[in-house]
Amino acid sequence: MLWMILMSTFSPMISSLCAPETSLTLREYGLTSKTVGAFMISIYVLGYALGPLFLAPLSEMYGRVTIINASSAFFNAFLLGCSFTPNMPSLILMRLLAGVGGSAVMTITSAVIGDAFRVHERAAASCIIIGTPSLGPVSTSNQRI
Repeated sequence: MLWMILMSTFSPMISSLCAPETSLTLREYGLTSKTVGAFMISIYVLGYALGPLFLAPLSEMYGRVTIINASSAFFNAFLLGCSFTPNMPSLILMRLLAGVGGSAVMTITSAVIGDAFRVHERAAASCIIIGTPSLGPVSTSNQRI
């Protein structure tokens, strides 16, 4: 359960982690459009929207642990891929796929709480596990853009 708390904080943090240094990323790839920079940041959230469409049903079919572990490996692989991208389109694609992988822990955690806790214990568990994702983006929000 602690692993899911940590992952549910780390996954949303990645959505805004690279926002403070967008100008450096654009400069590295030889681009000047701030729209492309904003798209690079926001595409991760699109992955968050697309992932649950197929990951949540898969977790019902193959089990929550299997899907959370597989999608976490997927998430980490594409985060690693972000660091090796040679150009902006591949970085955007890697961030999209990392968002898809990172969305599983956010989506399936509520179902895990329902499976693991009795009815009268679910409120406290939900408060901790579902409340921690809001701490992720906050930790990077005071950086300059």
